[in-house]
Amino acid sequence: NGCIISRTPVSVVEVPDRSGGLSNLLSVFAEENIDIEYMYSLFASAGEKAYMVFRVDEGEKLEAAVTKKGIKILSKEDIGLK
Repeated sequence: NGCIISRTPVSVVEVPDRSGGLSNLLSVFAEENIDIEYMYSLFASAGEKAYMVFRVDEGEKLEAAVTKKGIKILSKEDIGLK
């Protein structure tokens, strides 16, 4: 078919869906010196929560840092993937 496909590991993080809701999470990234390659939001009906997708070099470091702060990392199943 002439298509090139690659899979890239990302982390999906739950943040409060309000003004400044992302600020707390980005502070964790800064404290831990986690560089963001790219990020984007997922459209979902999560009520008071929003979902942000992050691509970083050190995924395990990201997940440990945000989990330590009580911030939820979402699984594939949480966002409707298999």
